[in-house]
Amino acid sequence: MESAPIVVVFTKYDRLVRTKRAELREDYEHMSADELDRRSREEAKNALDSFTNSDSVKRAMGDTRHVKVSSMEFSFFL
Repeated sequence: MESAPIVVVFTKYDRLVRTKRAELREDYEHMSADELDRRSREEAKNALDSFTNSDSVKRAMGDTRHVKVSSMEFSFFL
């Protein structure tokens, strides 16, 4: 018997970034667009890290290796 890889995909990361951006925009109206982008990505990353580091997720994942991927990180031009 061979082991098979398990793929877990967090499909709402881009939405999480947009949500964090909207929250920051509401709280900090004076913030520049660049700072807003940086802070929203940072807060989304922290929220995802907090989730993946929770005890229940760690128990479920066990020794499974994982990689973070987001379509927001790459732009493809044809």
